[in-house]
Amino acid sequence: MVDSPRYLRGLAERVDDLGGAGRVLLSHRDDVADADRWAERYGAQVWIHAADADAAPYATTILEGDDARAIAAGIVAVPAPGHTEGSVVFHVDDRLLFTGDTLHWNQRRDQLGVFPEQTFRSWDVLADSIGRLSHLRVARVFAGPGMWHNVGTEHYAEQMARLGTDMRHIGQVGWSQRPHAAYDWY
Repeated sequence: MVDSPRYLRGLAERVDDLGGAGRVLLSHRDDVADADRWAERYGAQVWIHAADADAAPYATTILEGDDARAIAAGIVAVPAPGHTEGSVVFHVDDRLLFTGDTLHWNQRRDQLGVFPEQTFRSWDVLADSIGRLSHLRVARVFAGPGMWHNVGTEHYAEQMARLGTDMRHIGQVGWSQRPHAAYDWY
């Protein structure tokens, strides 16, 4: 389970039907929700980065530093500070990327994007993280706030190669003032 939805009986029964969860992978501090309840239900390990660990004191594994770390067969935790100091993305099977709030698909702009209003750590640090993520092979992006997208590996590589540079050029304030920002359709 990546990040944690609210614990609801009907949802828990559906997760039971899927076989439960052996790990609860927390991408950052503000998406922990009921991770403790999910972990208790399944006897699951809870993973979070040290910089955000105070949000999940029940975590069983604390990720340290800035280096990517394999956490299970086919699953790599990649620190991506910016949204929060301890933001992490999870790269699965060299094709799926679970991004928490680090990255999302902006359907109105038809491109990958970031949330300038929700960058609590540092815009420049986030741009650096985007640069590191650009080297991953990714076909599908699963963002915490939704807008999941089958972006395709070539399209991902093209967009990510520009995203960090564009962020620095436009700046955080300018980014939030662009037409078709992430949330201007609500």
